[in-house]
This record gives sequence, C-alpha cells and structure tokens, in this order.
Amino acid sequence: MAFIIKYASSRSSINACLKFGRGILMLCFAFASIISRGQTPYEYQVKAVFIYNFLHFVEWPPESLGEPGDPFIVAVVGDNVFGTSLAEVLKDETIKGHPVILKHGANIEEVGKSHMLFLSPSYVETNAKDIQKLSGEPVLTVSDSEDFMDYGVVRFFKQNEKIKLEINQEAATNAGLVISSKLLRLADIHKK
Repeated sequence: MAFIIKYASSRSSINACLKFGRGILMLCFAFASIISRGQTPYEYQVKAVFIYNFLHFVEWPPESLGEPGDPFIVAVVGDNVFGTSLAEVLKDETIKGHPVILKHGANIEEVGKSHMLFLSPSYVETNAKDIQKLSGEPVLTVSDSEDFMDYGVVRFFKQNEKIKLEINQEAATNAGLVISSKLLRLADIHKK
C-alpha cells in the first residue's frame, strides 16, 4: 500500500515538474522574442530607477525650484516608453521639500516647465531644434537616443547587455546643474 501511495505522489510530482518545465520554456521563448527585437523586459524599469537616483545626485539652481512645496516636475516627452515603471518609483517622492510630479506629453510645450525631461528616441529624431532651445535652462534632459549628446545632458546606452550612462558635463554646466562626482564616476563623459 505504501508503494502505491509513494508511486502516485511521485507521479504527480513528475506531472508538476513537466508543467513547470513547459511554463519555463514558454517564458524563454517570450523573452527570446523580446530580446530579438532589441529590448529587454526590465530595461525601462532599470532606467526608471536611474532617473529616481538623478533626483539625489544632481543639484538644480535653488531659484529654479521655486517656493517650498512647489512641485518638482519630471516629464516624459513623446512615447511613454516606461509604462508604469517611472510612476511607481517616483510615487510619493520629494526632493528638498518639493513633491515630485510626473507628467507625460506629446511635446515639450504640452508638459510645460519641467526640471527633468526624458525625451523618447522618436521625439528626439524629429524635434532636435525644440530640444536645443532648452540649452541654458535649468533642465536635466535625458534620453536614450544616439544623436542626443550634442545638446542633451544624460544619455542611456547599452554596452555588453548593461545599461550605461553618458554625461555631457558642458551641457549640464550651461544649464546650471551640478552633477555629483558619485554619478560622474559611473558615467562615460561626453567629449565633442
């Protein structure tokens, strides 16, 4: 009798393992199709965390922050490539007494005055002149577009399957932004 019970339980274990294995195989195929399109499932979640950290490793000119309690605006311009990731990491966040507010818009004019702008690659490709107008404004401009570093401050790029940063320190200085040496050590410094 013990042999029958043991055999039955081991048979259900085998079935459970087979179902689990099929599930893992399906996930592998799903991830392979995502990766083959040049994307990774967590890429923009990682970038969202970087953006959260920029709040703590970049200093804006005090006059650009306004009065205590005024919102600190982070905006995504163009395609919302983050989904809900950026909203989740910025939820209930404050910087120097300023509540962080996340906006999304089709263009810079739609989001209005912002302290940090993430510009989607599709927006950068077609609106370089509008982005260049921000030069000298106290705005941390961020993108993952290859052509961004001639006028932007921070660019994400992938190298050996890792997300890296490139920082244009000249553009940051022109914007009145001070980037922490801790953040600079993690980044490649853009040279013209």
